[in-house]
Amino acid sequence: MKGVKHFVENLDLLLLAYQRKDDADLSARAKTLALEALRVIDLDVYHGLGSVDPKRFREDSMSYLRASWLAIQFGRDVTRYRNEIEKVLPAIVQHLPTRGVDQRMGFSLLFSQLGYPPAETLEKIYPETLIARHPPLSYFLASPDRPYDITHEIFALTARGARQFQFPGETDKVYTTEMVRRLLEHSMRQANLDLAGELLVNLAELGEGSTALAKDAREWIFKGQNADGSFGVYDPEHAKKLKGNPMYDSRIGGNLHTTMVCLWALSETEP
Repeated sequence: MKGVKHFVENLDLLLLAYQRKDDADLSARAKTLALEALRVIDLDVYHGLGSVDPKRFREDSMSYLRASWLAIQFGRDVTRYRNEIEKVLPAIVQHLPTRGVDQRMGFSLLFSQLGYPPAETLEKIYPETLIARHPPLSYFLASPDRPYDITHEIFALTARGARQFQFPGETDKVYTTEMVRRLLEHSMRQANLDLAGELLVNLAELGEGSTALAKDAREWIFKGQNADGSFGVYDPEHAKKLKGNPMYDSRIGGNLHTTMVCLWALSETEP
């Protein structure tokens, strides 16, 4: 299990609840739960990124940075956390050339959010993006992972919806908007709640959160909610075999992320 990644997904889910302006009790409860979870950042063992093997370093480095940013959103003091980040920052910068374009963009955004000079600016990385290169729909449909590359490019370029992305050219904007629409329609046909959630967030980030397609996708996602409030259907035993890990917990490895992105999508497109 990707410990820090799932820790961050839980904090992201709690942040959505914390930011609700229409439910003070929910917001307060979310903050309490987040601060309880964030007690782990006071432990020495949590800050061991500099001593893990390369595989674990690759898995945890981005989430380790984002967890610090999330802690700030909940009002936690991160003085010690920043000191620990600065110990591993050179290693993080050194490994960036081995990461994918969307991941390098994610690091660039996090560096800026945390007040560190990015190793590469988003503007420098932009020409390498799918958004700038315009691959056809068939490229994305060739692998279930490829659509997530463009969703994460949009997350980075809009700071996860915190700012409007100014496309360098109208053709990039037209291409990106149309591709997100087509991929969202495809993800619904494939009953892929997880991907549909990310793409609906993208649609909102692109200024199309109130279109007919967005409304249809919002309704479709809402109908996919489980009785316990979660989203996503994952076979626990199949997931263990697929991951080659008898201890794999699909509730954490599957439902948590899907629930987070679906609720994020519903929040971003709320009337």
